[in-house]
Amino acid sequence: MKSTDGNFTLNLGGQIQADFVSTHINNINGLLNHINDLRLDLRRARINITGSLYKDWHYRFENDFGGNGFDDNLGIKNPVLTNGFFKFTGFKSVNFVLGYQKVPFSLESIVGNNWTTFQERSLTNSFINNSVIGRRRLGVVIETFGDRWIHWAAQTGFYGAGFSNIGQSTDNWGASGRITFAPIAKPNQVIHIGGSIYYRDFEHSPNLSFIVSPESHLTDQLIGTNIAETKNTLILNGEISTVLGVFHAQSEYTDTQIERKNNSQVNFDGWYTQAGYFLTGESRNYIPRKGVYGQTNPNHPINQGGWGAWEIAVRYSTIDLNNKGIYGGEEHNLTLGMNWWITHNALLRANYIYAIADNNDQILSSVQDHVDIFMMRAQLNF
Repeated sequence: MKSTDGNFTLNLGGQIQADFVSTHINNINGLLNHINDLRLDLRRARINITGSLYKDWHYRFENDFGGNGFDDNLGIKNPVLTNGFFKFTGFKSVNFVLGYQKVPFSLESIVGNNWTTFQERSLTNSFINNSVIGRRRLGVVIETFGDRWIHWAAQTGFYGAGFSNIGQSTDNWGASGRITFAPIAKPNQVIHIGGSIYYRDFEHSPNLSFIVSPESHLTDQLIGTNIAETKNTLILNGEISTVLGVFHAQSEYTDTQIERKNNSQVNFDGWYTQAGYFLTGESRNYIPRKGVYGQTNPNHPINQGGWGAWEIAVRYSTIDLNNKGIYGGEEHNLTLGMNWWITHNALLRANYIYAIADNNDQILSSVQDHVDIFMMRAQLNF
């Protein structure tokens, strides 16, 4: 909807993602060998309202009704706010964003889940995707960009706590920054380099938990740990990516430094590298003013008589939660993926994950799991 003078606009949009997962776990000493029952899930069911006020003010409010298995209310649950912010774009190359939003950290985290290469983000995503640190936070972000000599983008922000615990905002605060450079940013040729930093201070020294999903939200965690008396965290990230016609690749390294109340420090880290190839001639869509990848657009969508866009991909990722008396475990994943972008708005994908996890929660007995995971997703966005 749009007013006659163009000062007010309102758009309704959303997404639906339906998943199923089959998991086979083998213990290395043969004591455990079982196959999980097929698990079905309405991964995301989101409705959003976007628009503008007097052309320079933009807004986005979004609720997610998904996240339950289909045997529980058909996968629908009470709504959870995923975005709720206003953005001011009145200045030429500087924007201000106020509200509940993604923290600008990591290429993989910033790219929308509709446009990721794989069904779930890598193991390193576990460093910020938890209730204490948080991928999304209530705060203010400043964005800027330039393209005179080289394409670059930068974001910095200051945040309180999560939306569900706003009262703790003065006791649990954070700050982040991300900067990216693209010496080459053409429609089918990209070189991208970037880095991020995310600091969070904990006034009441909470227990900090890292629960590592094995790149499948319907598979039980294989490793994880809980750290008591946490004082603050500092997370550093480096990223590099390229597009060469139908080929694309990216890699990131994340280092997490945790300071405890007794002034001791724990360090965890992880990294991933991935590559993809479009069999039907497309290129991954890079947005230099944001330093992210956007919507994949098939050259010949099936609703126009074509075959859509077919993409194959591979990823290796690893995370290490063992350091200075903390034995959270170590995991290595190899993922193979195939995506069929049927139209601009519809996608079918399949992923196979082979995971090896060394669970060292008990210091004297290490348990190694070998896990096979097969996943599929049907996705529609509008």
